[in-house]
Amino acid sequence: MTYKSIFFGALVLGLSVSGCKKGEEDPFLSLKSRTARLAGDWKLVEGTMTETDEDGTYTTTISESQWVTTGPADYSNTQMINIDFTFDKNGTYVQTIVSTSDNLSSTSVNEGAWFWLGKNKEEELKKKEAIALVGQKSIEGDYQATNDGIDYSDNYIVKRLTNKEMVLVYEYKYSSQDIDWDGEPVSYRDDTYREMKFEKQ
Repeated sequence: MTYKSIFFGALVLGLSVSGCKKGEEDPFLSLKSRTARLAGDWKLVEGTMTETDEDGTYTTTISESQWVTTGPADYSNTQMINIDFTFDKNGTYVQTIVSTSDNLSSTSVNEGAWFWLGKNKEEELKKKEAIALVGQKSIEGDYQATNDGIDYSDNYIVKRLTNKEMVLVYEYKYSSQDIDWDGEPVSYRDDTYREMKFEKQ
């Protein structure tokens, strides 16, 4: 094999491999596309969440299935929550949430469609760096809801995606000013940040 053919082969491999790196913490080398790595069963193993409103900031630490939340005025709450995802490479997903509190357990199953979001200069997102989850069916006990449209989706940045690990980031910010019934100004605020690590089962 000549030097030119070796160089050309390495160049082609480098281009095809580097094109798979979309997330901030994606592996530098991967022979699988992001879609191929996403497909499969995933379990939430750890994470952090912060939610800030006009009353203050609430922080949640997730370790395995234990969720510990602390907040203003010595607020503290502990719940047991398991979250599992199954992604199909053809664009469907199933999310199962099992929560336990005060010895009472409930299970909700959410089904829907997923797709990669395109490049967004304003949000500084690369093509296939973020994913949209469009809920279409939700079941919890006797309750069932369906949605046939695509008018709403939860968008997550896929910060890391390997064959065994996935890190999803969700960020939302909202604020507004209003006047209450007494004519006094009031402000509303909702800042949410979630970073969740999943492991492939």
